[in-house]
Amino acid sequence: MTAEPAPGRAEFAARFRAARDLEKSGQWPEAERAYGELLTLLPGHTPARLQLATVLHQQGRPAEAIACLEALLTIDPGHPQAHANLGALRQLQGEHEAAKVCYRQALALKPDLAVAATNLAELLARSGDPQLAEQELRRALAADPNNAALLHSLAALLRELDQSEAAVEVLRTLLRADPHHPGALLDLGGLLMQQGGFPLALRCYERLLRRQSQHPQALFHRGQALGALGELPAAIASHQAALAIDPTNTEAFYEQEHLRLAVCDWDHYDERVEALRQRIEAHLQRPAGPALSPLRLLSFPVPLDLHRRVAERWSQGISRSMAALKLPLPEAAPLPRRLRLGYLSADFRNHAMGTLIHGLFTHHDRNRFAVFAYSLAPLCDPYTESVQDGVETFRAMAGCSGTELAERIRADRIDVLIDLMGYTHRCRPGVLAMRPAPVQLLYLGYPGSMGADFIDGTIADHWLIPPELEHGYRERVHRLPWAFVSSPPPPGLRESTSPRAADEPPPAATPLTRAALGLPEQAVVYACFNRADKLDPHTFDRWLQVLRQVPGSVLWLVQEQPLVQQRLRARAVAAGVAPERLVFSAKVATVDFPALCALADLFLDTAPYGAGATGVAALQAGLPLLTCPGEHFASRMGACLCAAGGMDELICPSAGAYVKRAIGLGRDSERLRELCQRLLDPDANLPLFDTAGCVRHWEDLLHGLLFRQAGKESAMAGADRS
Repeated sequence: MTAEPAPGRAEFAARFRAARDLEKSGQWPEAERAYGELLTLLPGHTPARLQLATVLHQQGRPAEAIACLEALLTIDPGHPQAHANLGALRQLQGEHEAAKVCYRQALALKPDLAVAATNLAELLARSGDPQLAEQELRRALAADPNNAALLHSLAALLRELDQSEAAVEVLRTLLRADPHHPGALLDLGGLLMQQGGFPLALRCYERLLRRQSQHPQALFHRGQALGALGELPAAIASHQAALAIDPTNTEAFYEQEHLRLAVCDWDHYDERVEALRQRIEAHLQRPAGPALSPLRLLSFPVPLDLHRRVAERWSQGISRSMAALKLPLPEAAPLPRRLRLGYLSADFRNHAMGTLIHGLFTHHDRNRFAVFAYSLAPLCDPYTESVQDGVETFRAMAGCSGTELAERIRADRIDVLIDLMGYTHRCRPGVLAMRPAPVQLLYLGYPGSMGADFIDGTIADHWLIPPELEHGYRERVHRLPWAFVSSPPPPGLRESTSPRAADEPPPAATPLTRAALGLPEQAVVYACFNRADKLDPHTFDRWLQVLRQVPGSVLWLVQEQPLVQQRLRARAVAAGVAPERLVFSAKVATVDFPALCALADLFLDTAPYGAGATGVAALQAGLPLLTCPGEHFASRMGACLCAAGGMDELICPSAGAYVKRAIGLGRDSERLRELCQRLLDPDANLPLFDTAGCVRHWEDLLHGLLFRQAGKESAMAGADRS
């Protein structure tokens, strides 16, 4: 019998291509058979052996795949891709040290082999050496500076390490080499969004969509950017386009529903809230997939427990990404001594938080406390200057990486780090996850649980978080007699020439009057100065019920969106209320807000997200606030403020009582005047306006926490010695 002749080079190449086609189409057994036949004919053919290992891996046979690659490297020890593939298989098997050896061998042979450098960097970062991971990626880039895969991996690593500025520069380098790289455009847009660069972020998403008009993530993120820029109908349309492509995208559904609240689109409101709740519950059951921003959920009437679980999922990702950078616990200096407090915020400026907090710092007892402020925003105005004047050390940290910021806090030997942001814009929770301070607390800037293992406690009072509602908070609840602090306006605010916030209108050129704003001179003016996304149909319908019972009264809202005005007027007409009894005004400068409040008679609070800083400012201006607390912190701020402002009678136990009280006050102008006079009486000694007194309580709480912490650590050390 005559042996079959060996195939020629052209025929062998054709058979190899046929085997590759089988592999690409997922016909794994057929591809395995084809590669095996080729290797029978030519045992030293390394490309066939390399692909055979891939096919074996795809069929769930890792040991055979590893043996195949080891045989290949016996034949050709200088094959870089084989070393890299063997490393990947070792990594999948959990043999991380062996995998690192393989990746390093691959990179020694081919320094710009992206897959080896990327995988090695991932392993190094996970094993607690992110700086070495960065070095490996940069070493590979030195051999191929424009390698898109390497640049993208480096940017992702830098972003994980909270080095946003450096990540932005790397992504811009990538996009100069490849202007339409989808991943780079998405990632750059996300980083620019975090920094407040919404127009530039939108340009990234638009560029991607010009090439791939049906890219679901680009559509989703474009919706986020448009929403941040106030282009709400266009933002909703972008999220709807993303959902049309992928109806299972809970992120897009979540964002869309929040934006619909912001334009008062209340069609089938209760059904939509229930649908959102069910989708979030299902989303939380899936171990993989993106986390959902806890901040958005504050606007929806969902169970307190769901708020906590969404926050916990969000924080887990932060803790994982920062695990390798977690700082060792410092050795605390013995007590008693002057304690070192650090306040962390991007809102030491003309912002809801800045207007509340700026006057606190100057009241700290310098014999007991050294006070530091870490500013995360590159902005300065009279509120910033007030903070700078009140603290001993003010550090402008906006351009710093997370590691630099955490190390700075650690070097300052901060005993208690107080986060004033939670998960609001420009927050840096990754810094807190690195544990730069032994005690880390959440205070005032975020009305909910962060759900994080890096926050030791949240500050509240018995109104914000009563004991029976503590189950909704992962943090230990520490209570002050009165949780909210209020600060008087900084001196020279009106005369200041400091730059205003982007959405801050200029101060009024002439005094604000009822006539100028279209308000009736004599009738009762009910007002709500909260954002549109804090409104809901049930509360609004209660307001209309009040208007029907108080002849001539009007409802005054600071809402500039034409679509919001149109929808609210239409709902009023449907309820039998003349549309002119709704009065809409533009937003005013912070310096003019007290004058605005002085024109109203009663502030009607919202639910489920009530007034916080806005409520404080209204009460300071002598405008009583009527509220009905719910379960969640965000719905209970009005009750806290009323109690601290001596307005307990304006805390309503039910929706029915809220309506009845609003009607009664609308018919009793004398009582409204009395309430106003009580708020403005300098001799009333109301806790809400006693900043120095609030700081004394705050200091006692902090001092007690530190001494209890020291006692606990001492007891543990004693137990260890015994």
